[in-house]
Amino acid sequence: MGATIRQAAAGAALAVLIAAPAAAEPQIGQVAQKEYLGAAGTRVTGERHDLYWNVDVFAGETVTTGGGATTRLQFLDKTDLYVGANSTVVLDKFVYDPERKIGSGVITLTAGAFRFVSGQIQNKEEIELRTPTVGLVIRGTNLVIFVTEDGTTEVNVNDGEVEALVCDNPRAVAARRGQQLLVTAQCDSSVGNERAVGSTVPSMPEDLSGVAPAAGGDEAGSGHEDKDREQRADSAGGSIGGGIGGGVAPD
Repeated sequence: MGATIRQAAAGAALAVLIAAPAAAEPQIGQVAQKEYLGAAGTRVTGERHDLYWNVDVFAGETVTTGGGATTRLQFLDKTDLYVGANSTVVLDKFVYDPERKIGSGVITLTAGAFRFVSGQIQNKEEIELRTPTVGLVIRGTNLVIFVTEDGTTEVNVNDGEVEALVCDNPRAVAARRGQQLLVTAQCDSSVGNERAVGSTVPSMPEDLSGVAPAAGGDEAGSGHEDKDREQRADSAGGSIGGGIGGGVAPD
C-alpha cells in the first residue's frame, strides 16, 4: 500500500512538472473576431488550437492564417491586432497594469498583412513591433504593416507616430501620420506618402515598391542616411494624431 501511495505521489509530482511550462505562459489577450475564418494558434508547448471568438491567447504563441483566413486579437489593454490572410505573428509578450495603465510588450510580425491599433496603455513607447528588418517603437498609433517572406517591410502610419530601427543601424528613422516607411530586404529605407488601405483588415498588395516620396525626399535611400531621412520626415508629415483614427470600424 505504501509503495502504491509513493508511486501515485511521484506520478502527480511529475505531472505538475510537465504542466509547469504551460502554466508559466501568461494569458495576454483574446480573439476578438466573432466569425471564425480559419486562424490557428500554436503555444510554446506545441499545442495547436483554432482561434475562435473569445479564445485566450498566450505569451509566446504563434498565430497563423492561411488563404482567406483572418483574425483580430485584442490584448489586455484593448490594443487590437488585425491579422490578414497568409500571415504569421508571434505574440512574444504583453504585460499590462490596469490600475496604473502602464505595461510593455513585444510582437513579432514574421510575414503577412497587419493592422495595429494601440489601446489604453499610456507608456506606448514600451510596445515594440518587430519584423525581420525593422524594430518599431510606437506612439499612440494606428499602423498598417506589410511584411514579405524576404523581410521587406512597409509601415503605413494611419495615425500617431513611429520610430524605426532598421536592421543593425542604431539611428532611428521617424515616420508620422500620413507617411510610409519602406525597408527592403537589403536594409535600404525610404519615407514616402502613406498607402491608402480602405479595409479594416488589410490584404497584402501586389508589390511593396513604394508610393510617391514625401515632399523634398527621394523615393529610395540607403539604410545609413538616417539624418537626411529624418529631416525629410519632419518636413513632410502632418501633425501627430491625438487619438486612434483611420476609420477602423468595430466588428
